[in-house]
Amino acid sequence: MGFEVYDYRTTNRNLLITPEIRARLYHMKPGQVDGRHSHDLGHEIFLILEGLAEFEINGEKKVVGPGRCVLPV
Repeated sequence: MGFEVYDYRTTNRNLLITPEIRARLYHMKPGQVDGRHSHDLGHEIFLILEGLAEFEINGEKKVVGPGRCVLPV
């Protein structure tokens, strides 16, 4: 079995979707804002590699920086 290598800086795509989890590479440019939306497909983990990201989950807001991981519970 082989494997694929992806560069998070240039790739925006779903890598794996199962009933339990979705693995996706997604990058945003500085100042880019992603609209409010829900994530109803299994578990999700967010790893911030560069910059800052603000999350609002169930009414709680946090700003997360490089090297931090967000795990909605």
